[in-house]
Amino acid sequence: MINILYLSLSLCCIFAVIFYAYFSLASQKKKELCFYIEKYESYVIILDYFCKKAYDLIYKDKIMIYSLEATGLNDMQYKVVSKDFCNLVLRFLGPNLITEFSGFFGNDQILMFNIMEYFNTNYEGDKIKEQATENMMGKEIEIED
Repeated sequence: MINILYLSLSLCCIFAVIFYAYFSLASQKKKELCFYIEKYESYVIILDYFCKKAYDLIYKDKIMIYSLEATGLNDMQYKVVSKDFCNLVLRFLGPNLITEFSGFFGNDQILMFNIMEYFNTNYEGDKIKEQATENMMGKEIEIED
C-alpha cells in the first residue's frame, strides 16, 4: 500500500515538473516575441544597413556594367549574383547576428527570403539602368526624325 502511495506521489511530482517546464518555456517564448516587437525598428535598421552595404559592393562589382549598357542580367547571372549578395550579407552579419535575426524572423529560411527580397527590390528599381534606357530611347527617337 505504501509503495502505491509513493508511486502515485512520484508520478504527481513528475507531471508537476513537466507542466511547470512547459508553461515556463511558453512564457519565455512569449517574452522573447514581445522583445522582438519592442526592438523591431532596431532590427530593421541593422539589417537594412548591412543589406545596403552588401548591395553597394555587389552592384559596383557585378551589376553596374549591365546598368550602364541598359541591359539586365540573364537568369543564370541573376542567380549567381543574388546568391553572392545573400552570402555577403550573412558574412557581414556574422554568426551571432544571424542567430538573432533567425529568432527575429522565425527561422533561417524567412531571413534568407527577406534578404533576397531586399536584393530583388533594389535590382528592379535600378535608376542607372532606367536612365540609360531612357537616353537610348531618346537617341533612337532623334535618329528617326
